[in-house]
Amino acid sequence: MGSFRVSSRHSKGKGYERPRFRSAVSLVYVEAVVKKGCVALPVKLLVDSGATYTVLERDVWERLGLEKMGDVELVLAGGTTIKRGVSEVLIELKGYGE
Repeated sequence: MGSFRVSSRHSKGKGYERPRFRSAVSLVYVEAVVKKGCVALPVKLLVDSGATYTVLERDVWERLGLEKMGDVELVLAGGTTIKRGVSEVLIELKGYGE
């Protein structure tokens, strides 16, 4: 967690210090089921509101029998770029049904 401090000056030239703020990052996960054909596997997914794609572990991808439809380059949070195969799969969120 990081904190920051900002100093500024009033119009009369006196400085003041704004309160320190702490930024807490919480990771949110959801229980889900990924399905392809008659195969359904329970998974725990990280919620990323800015993501365009959902990344599955290779083991899950293989167990579902998914086939690569193409490739996509993904930019991770740290700025690293990775290339991964793209497939289609149904994702069912627990409590919401199909």
